[in-house]
Amino acid sequence: MNHIDARNPLAVAVLKAIQTGDVPKLAQLRADNLGLSKVRLGEGAPCETSRTLPHVATDLAWTLS
Repeated sequence: MNHIDARNPLAVAVLKAIQTGDVPKLAQLRADNLGLSKVRLGEGAPCETSRTLPHVATDLAWTLS
């Protein structure tokens, strides 16, 4: 699993957990989906922008500060 579309239910659940600060939910999603922290969210095409979950989390922290 290298890329997942941002509309994928797993991506939606992870993004929601990050945005709401639901650490237990995020930990469970990572435990259930090994390698999730290395996945890039986006379309997967070379010209498309995609980000890893740590990037998503730091982007959120940046916008909230």
